[in-house]
Amino acid sequence: MTRRQEIIATLLEWYEAVLYSWQDGLGSGDYGFPMANLVWRHPSYRELERLLIVMREDEPIIYWNVMQRYLYAPSKPVLRCSACGPAPEKVESALLHARDEPLPPFGVDKFHTHGRKVLTLRPVRVRVPSLAIRPELVTAGIEWLDEHWSGEPFVPDFEAKRVAA
Repeated sequence: MTRRQEIIATLLEWYEAVLYSWQDGLGSGDYGFPMANLVWRHPSYRELERLLIVMREDEPIIYWNVMQRYLYAPSKPVLRCSACGPAPEKVESALLHARDEPLPPFGVDKFHTHGRKVLTLRPVRVRVPSLAIRPELVTAGIEWLDEHWSGEPFVPDFEAKRVAA
């Protein structure tokens, strides 16, 4: 995967959070109704939205796989070790990992050892995509977006936008 395709995959990974960010109050305006926040109006997300509409019309099977992987996949809370789980900077870290454990009853701490080092597992919310999703079609969707993207995609600076809001 090229750097450009990695950026598009990252935009897709954050797409749901950005799409529904008007609900968090950061986009509320002076007019009494929710407004889109600055991240949603970022040029890369505007281009992504435009291309997803085109993809839905031109490549419906690829579109379905991409949307099921990034937007419509159900999520569940699990416990994850920060040392042996997937790295947080990886795009795929939001997916269920083989070493993730189900949440225990309230008030029960789960521990995990690495040699003599004892770590507390931390709760994270992960996506659990459908088994009907074909990974090669998700990759084809990212490649399709890359081919049709006008301009250069880049990830918005979330922290700067949050401070400015």
